[in-house]
Amino acid sequence: MNAIGFLAILLGGCAMFVQAQAVEVPWTDYFGAHYEQRPWGKSVRDPGGPGRYGYRVPGSRQPPAKWSGQGEPNELRPFLERGPVLLNVGGLGSGRDDVQTRNFLDGVRRDGGETWKRELALRVKRVAVMPGAMQRVYWQFGNEINGPRFLRNVVAWAGDVGRDREAALQKFIPLYVEYFLAPGVEAVRGVSQELHGDPERIRVMLGSLANARDPHAIRWYEALLNYSIKGGHAPTLAGRKVHEVVHALSIHYLVTAEDRGWTAMLDQLADNWMGKGGIRAIWSTEEIGVRRAQSGYGGAAALAVTARYLDWWSARGWDASRGHCFFWGSEMGPSGARAEDALGTLLDFTGHVPLRRLPAGNVGGLENYQFSAGRDDKRVVIALAGSGESPSQTTILIPAAGWSGTPRIRTLLYTPDGSRPLQVTTQRVNNEFQVSLRDPLRLSRGEAIMLLLEKN
Repeated sequence: MNAIGFLAILLGGCAMFVQAQAVEVPWTDYFGAHYEQRPWGKSVRDPGGPGRYGYRVPGSRQPPAKWSGQGEPNELRPFLERGPVLLNVGGLGSGRDDVQTRNFLDGVRRDGGETWKRELALRVKRVAVMPGAMQRVYWQFGNEINGPRFLRNVVAWAGDVGRDREAALQKFIPLYVEYFLAPGVEAVRGVSQELHGDPERIRVMLGSLANARDPHAIRWYEALLNYSIKGGHAPTLAGRKVHEVVHALSIHYLVTAEDRGWTAMLDQLADNWMGKGGIRAIWSTEEIGVRRAQSGYGGAAALAVTARYLDWWSARGWDASRGHCFFWGSEMGPSGARAEDALGTLLDFTGHVPLRRLPAGNVGGLENYQFSAGRDDKRVVIALAGSGESPSQTTILIPAAGWSGTPRIRTLLYTPDGSRPLQVTTQRVNNEFQVSLRDPLRLSRGEAIMLLLEKN
């Protein structure tokens, strides 16, 4: 084989992980919801309900009727046509059901994981033959694997509960890897090799990290990534580290946090792990959360998460395969205050267009982000109150950055009572737009302002 032919094969085998240089894609490509499609997000986590495409352990408690039954591959067709799909492998699932946990781990110990590998392989293969599955499907190994119930149920099965959470977390890692992750990944790799001639073509995601804003949680996740697989139930992976056999990381509620410490945590994960071993993506598979949404902060939180992530991804040059976010609880909360409402307003204004990072404005010291939309005939500014009450706001200064004249501006305040327009006047002062609020405004914790600018 000549050098050109060898290079073509090499590039073809790595095609799904080629680093994109451009991020000129609609902002909605980066976002998704749980269980069903939403207008503002192209992707879905667990279409039809959690674990419907994964392995449900016999004898375990059945899911609610609305999520019952085995997901049929053809049901995925409209989801795959639109964007990425994230599927839970089942097995331990979220680890919250003690019966399911015991039944699953007992089964692996009894037959060396053969049932688990066989049943997962059957389900992965059914999906893998669907058009677009190779490019768009991830299989996720567990939900909030460091959560208290997941941790308690798995460690209790091994006969040692104890009250030392740190010790329990360390005991959890080999149980999670050797009984669940490694044999499951071995099964997925076998299907990938059979169908595509390459064990890496079907992608897997590590179980999600709860409370990713906690530095202790990040350190534990990194210890898991560095764990060397013993391979008692997955002999083909023996000696390999976890970060070598998964393609993506999954975090929860890092960017929803109201303080700005999320940046350092996300930088740490990206700097330490992106491109190391098999890892080519860091996705947030849950942001906002039920309690925040039901308290009326869903809309403000959705704007905060959207602005922060788009700004960070843009600064890194990440496309939507590397960075991604799923909103949990987007439809929950008071009407007008839901994430669904805020994201819908943003989409109605911009459409499905790229949002490009621009210099931030001066909003009385508030954390804020500015983006140009589409052909730069529209811009969006999002300002966040943060973790405390803000200073009184009377004037917002926005860099004009290439715009002439004075734009039309719509200003919306998001609070637990919903969204309401703010009365403002706008004038151009040097190279800034000065937006003056008719009534002084003091934002409270967790609230947000969105300004929608349009050229006259």
